[in-house]
Amino acid sequence: MRLENDLAQHMADRGFTDVELAAHCGMDQAHLNRLKNGQVRPLLSTAFRIAGALGLPVGEIFRLGPGSAPPHRAVRGARVSRASGRYRAATHP
Repeated sequence: MRLENDLAQHMADRGFTDVELAAHCGMDQAHLNRLKNGQVRPLLSTAFRIAGALGLPVGEIFRLGPGSAPPHRAVRGARVSRASGRYRAATHP
């Protein structure tokens, strides 16, 4: 799955330097640069810290790139059960 981002643009729009945003989010500046350049994918908690610092929803900063499968949708009321060593969706009454 390819994850793209507009992190550099949003940082520039809000006047954040790499050093400032990294410090605000409690991360290393080198890691922030790797995120910005798409070399690594953020943990969900990291994506939320960055979004919070920028005052934006996570989806405005990070998104799936072309050719990536969309995330699986949860089915309301479905449970996952383990049977015969395999995971499968199980419905309940």
